[in-house]
Amino acid sequence: MFIRVSAIAVAVVIGVMNPAHAASTLDQGIAYPGNDCNTEVYSAVGLGQSFTAGLSGSLTSVELYLVDVAPVGSEPGLTVELKSASSDLPTGSVLATATIPDSDVPSSPGLVTVTFSSPATLTAGQQYAILVTTTEGSSNYKWCGNYPASYSDGSGLDDQGGWRVLSQDFSLRTYVDIPAAPSNGSGSQSVAPQRVNVDIGLGAGEIPVSWSSETTIGSWFSLPASSEVSGTGENAGKMFLGVATREDFPVDIAQRQIDNRWGV
Repeated sequence: MFIRVSAIAVAVVIGVMNPAHAASTLDQGIAYPGNDCNTEVYSAVGLGQSFTAGLSGSLTSVELYLVDVAPVGSEPGLTVELKSASSDLPTGSVLATATIPDSDVPSSPGLVTVTFSSPATLTAGQQYAILVTTTEGSSNYKWCGNYPASYSDGSGLDDQGGWRVLSQDFSLRTYVDIPAAPSNGSGSQSVAPQRVNVDIGLGAGEIPVSWSSETTIGSWFSLPASSEVSGTGENAGKMFLGVATREDFPVDIAQRQIDNRWGV
């Protein structure tokens, strides 16, 4: 048995498996890891990056590319805040906050993961900003990014008495927990439905069933009974029952479900 799938940011899982559950999914990836590590953040200058959410859900963590250029002595570390944004600039109150200890900032440019203990809920299509500040008086920290800017749905920012838009981006990856849907796929989510086209064959070149419908990222959707396909040969007794969709779920994992008889 084989499967062929075409969809927008969708993959399939095969068999009588449990419904898909919420999982941290990479949403925005900006200037990563970046070609410029010269922009300093210190007590007089905060830095930020605005972005447009592509997924709705809880912003559980972000990744930044940072460097501590003077890793000597006791330093205060960094504060990371999430705010709403409009026209690339932060607005309103703080939605989530976290701290980066000085010991977590590498002495050469490297990845730093920031986890929000109380995540804020993002809405797809809305703009937000990640802001990085410190009470360190000298220029010990730098946030890597790209110059000139290449991200069209937000901008690099700095604060020297007021936030302003820069002609550069700062490295940022955002990770969102997408809400799980009920097992029958009938529940509503804020993530827009995606069209899934599934061709199911029992042998090379043979495609006896084709099914097309809309389902939602992060949900399970059962195939109509008329589209259920029983396997033959080594797949005898197995049946293709439906699709579970998640943006970053690789299609090759679904194929291994078949090859190794996991949950099929």
